[in-house]
Amino acid sequence: MTIETLVSIGSGVFPILAYLFSKTKKSTSSHVVFAFVVLSVSVDSICLYYSLLGKNNLLFFNIYDYIAVFLELLFFLSVLKFKRSYVLITSLVLFSLWIAHAVFNLNHGFFVYSSSLTFAGSLTICVYCALATVIILLEDGTHFKQMNYPFLAILGFFVFESLSLIPVSTLNLDLNTADRKHVTELYNLIVVIAGVLRNIFFTLYFIAESRKRTCYNDLKTI
Repeated sequence: MTIETLVSIGSGVFPILAYLFSKTKKSTSSHVVFAFVVLSVSVDSICLYYSLLGKNNLLFFNIYDYIAVFLELLFFLSVLKFKRSYVLITSLVLFSLWIAHAVFNLNHGFFVYSSSLTFAGSLTICVYCALATVIILLEDGTHFKQMNYPFLAILGFFVFESLSLIPVSTLNLDLNTADRKHVTELYNLIVVIAGVLRNIFFTLYFIAESRKRTCYNDLKTI
């Protein structure tokens, strides 16, 4: 999976460059998405390095899960303008996921990976993607039509997490060694494809935000 992983890492360069070369004032949500991309590329690079050395890299996957879910939920809160009710509910969701993950790691260590917890986290983000879109359209439809670029980032998160659900759900099946190897290979391939698609949407998101904000600033100066 070295080539596929390198493709996934390489695709993360494009949203990073799109963010860095944007000269307009960036939103809070764009800062969060940028941090998420940097996290993803960094963890993928470290995991690839450890994999080439033949060392256990699951510690970094566990660390990624803790930080990634925080950044993803923070993104949704920024899109929803940090309304108090959403902050309270999301905080409960986040701490519930963190506590479940912490209990697992304390019992089994950080060099063991829980596909069930990963499935729960991905499903949570998919639900947030749907809810955030509906809430934005219902509460602030006019603004969303004018500044609809956050939908590209939401779509990026949704594509990645939804595509990850199917292979993750198969990792706990009672399979023989050969079948488990095939399932693992399929899981890695789907995750790589999902990651590339996510990075494409993130790149488009940064470009669209830059253009929208540039047009908006031009209108204010007229």
